[in-house]
Amino acid sequence: MKYGILLRPHANGRYQQAVQPLALCEALALLSAAGIDAKPRLDELFGAGIICFEAPELSERARALLALHSLNYLLCEVHGDRLAPVGGRAKAFLGHDLNGILKYKGKTNERFTGFLVNMALLSSAFAGAFDHKLCLFDPMCGRFTTLFEACNRGYDAWGAGLDGREIGEGLTFLRKYLEHHHFKHALRQDALTLPGKRSAQIRRVSFAADTAQYRAGDQRTLSATALDCESAARAFGAGRFHLAAFDMPYSVQHGPGGRESFEKLLGRMAGPLLAALKPGGAVALSFNSHTLRPETARAALADAGFSVCRGESYDHLAHWVEQAIVRDVVVAQKP
Repeated sequence: MKYGILLRPHANGRYQQAVQPLALCEALALLSAAGIDAKPRLDELFGAGIICFEAPELSERARALLALHSLNYLLCEVHGDRLAPVGGRAKAFLGHDLNGILKYKGKTNERFTGFLVNMALLSSAFAGAFDHKLCLFDPMCGRFTTLFEACNRGYDAWGAGLDGREIGEGLTFLRKYLEHHHFKHALRQDALTLPGKRSAQIRRVSFAADTAQYRAGDQRTLSATALDCESAARAFGAGRFHLAAFDMPYSVQHGPGGRESFEKLLGRMAGPLLAALKPGGAVALSFNSHTLRPETARAALADAGFSVCRGESYDHLAHWVEQAIVRDVVVAQKP
């Protein structure tokens, strides 16, 4: 049987062309996780991008996995130039619009964020539990693009960032979103214990898909604190997270200048990040390859004790974003 993943278009044609090879790598990883030995290929149908592959009839689990593809618009059987839909996007726990409403300078594309989370998930020991409540950590959470992606998958989301104002904006937006869509939720504030008899504030939003689940205790939580990655990873506790995903600053205006280089920053983060993950957990991080070389990023993770992922799904993830920014991705697993 011939199948196709019809890809969602992007307003920027050059960016769309640049990320199509990533979509192919992602499809390969998803098919592998589904136990399907297939060689997906990029094609075009009536001007629309489509990833085609040959496979026996897809199981329900395989369809559910392929529904996670970050650019998936429609999963179809392909009969010549006719498409027979057999699946769509994965259902959002809160709403597909959650990650696209809040706009700000420097925001990571929400579809790319979905790709980043998928690469961490599919490279971890927990790919088989993709439809269960996992725990995701973003040590550079900004205004929560990655955390919102985790929420929409039904995960618990944990974030840290140096800018308390950004964290406040993210929390305010989430609260308003939950109120507008009538989700039962609650906000609370706790204290984290830090070394040297210090403490830090952590704010949490708990929510559920409906009131009955909320009252039954079947809730999800987004937690965020204004701390650096190193401090947050230690304060949150060892072995807490299944996945970690983050986008390092990569715009020219965010360059390190006279401050700590991205190489030193990642080297300092890698150890606490490893400790924060459960055995078998995985991290996916993206960065501007003009300010941090992929080989350097891989070496920093390997030196900390990670097993860096290599192969067809991992070695060709560099892509154009805009002038002076060529983004790349490195993925690694905790043994």
